[in-house]
Amino acid sequence: MLENDASAIDFPAKLMVPESAVAALREIGSPAIPALVQAVTNRHESVRKAAAQTLGEFGTTAAQAVPALVGCLSDTNAEMRLLAVRSLGQIGQDDTVVVPALANILADRWELNRIAAATALRAFGPRAESAAPHLLQILTNQSESDQVRDVAKKALAAISGSADVRNDANEIAPPNSR
Repeated sequence: MLENDASAIDFPAKLMVPESAVAALREIGSPAIPALVQAVTNRHESVRKAAAQTLGEFGTTAAQAVPALVGCLSDTNAEMRLLAVRSLGQIGQDDTVVVPALANILADRWELNRIAAATALRAFGPRAESAAPHLLQILTNQSESDQVRDVAKKALAAISGSADVRNDANEIAPPNSR
């Protein structure tokens, strides 16, 4: 029987491949979500990463994982932050908590995290309106990569409901202004 405590998923690294254990939880389906939520705080990095990634695969069903995944955004491991960002975008719930947290990741040192955060904000669409100033800041930052600026531009378009974001980054074009 699946226990809902961290000891149920605390796997000694030498005895068991942690990713396999998380894969088994994935196979259980949504009843395993509480165990996966606890796994994102496991002492083994590979368990935390696999759990964070798996939670996103459940989509909106994993809404209860949002607080734990938001907590992962402050992890010292850049890849862990990346997996948490992606999962938060896939879950797409609790925008009042998630959108500001993702907006903060737009300033992450790691470019892939900035790209993932902008992509996740794009998925929130108009519900991510509070992140627009952060995305506009990316567009005006000449030292930012073209790829990050491109994703930020697409996120702003999704937030505004427009397919066009003007290149000067000072204005989000309304849908009928083209």
